[in-house]
Amino acid sequence: MRAKKRAKVIEVEEIISDVNRPYQSEDADVILVSSDGLKFKVHSYHLKAASTVFSSMLDIGIPDQSNLLEFTDNEIEHSRIVVLFLNLVYGKELHFKKETRHYNHEQCYRLVSFLLKYDATTPLRMLRYATHLWLAREALSPFCAFRIGAKMDDVDLCAQALRCCAGWNWSRNDNITEEEKRKRSFDLNNTVWNGPCLDPSSWRIATFKEIPDKYLTALLRACRESMKLVRSQNDWIKIGDKFAELMRAMRNAEKSKA
Repeated sequence: MRAKKRAKVIEVEEIISDVNRPYQSEDADVILVSSDGLKFKVHSYHLKAASTVFSSMLDIGIPDQSNLLEFTDNEIEHSRIVVLFLNLVYGKELHFKKETRHYNHEQCYRLVSFLLKYDATTPLRMLRYATHLWLAREALSPFCAFRIGAKMDDVDLCAQALRCCAGWNWSRNDNITEEEKRKRSFDLNNTVWNGPCLDPSSWRIATFKEIPDKYLTALLRACRESMKLVRSQNDWIKIGDKFAELMRAMRNAEKSKA
């Protein structure tokens, strides 16, 4: 992010879309510019209350001048992520629906990265609560919820995602041939056809790099102890319970050493 000081009157052609239209406050004292160039005119007290990083940046500001903060990360500082952050900051509901599940996943995962980068603890707490609801409403798949939960360090969300995993397999294509299935099983850059979405043996290699070591180890251990199960709904509940037990034991051990 780049911080610039400009006069309050900024004579620059501005693009107003459905994304940034709700955040064009006339009494705003901060302008956020997303990586794709959209401007959000907001209030510094909201940003300061939400993020220690923004609070520190804005406290350095020069009196009687308007703060212009420019984002540069095209992944997590795009306008569609910035507006989600502002919706949390301003107490608005994030409308994630079952019909847009895949879109929800990517947006939510990038939003978590944004919140962690700017140490936005209160919005992150709000998002944690929301993700539990989205999982229950199937607005997030179990795999998406586990991936996001691991990113947020939310053991309860990950355990619940495992308990809900029965019947959630990687996309099936009934027209796929046996030869294509075999080839896919040897392609480490792809998921295993029709494999359970939270069985690590069906993941593509990139997923292993995204999951924190502690969460991955606990998941592998929980799955190992249930290898003889047929992975019915009750079996995934047991895997989720075992995962939570392992994570609690690990955290208790870390506390005792501290």
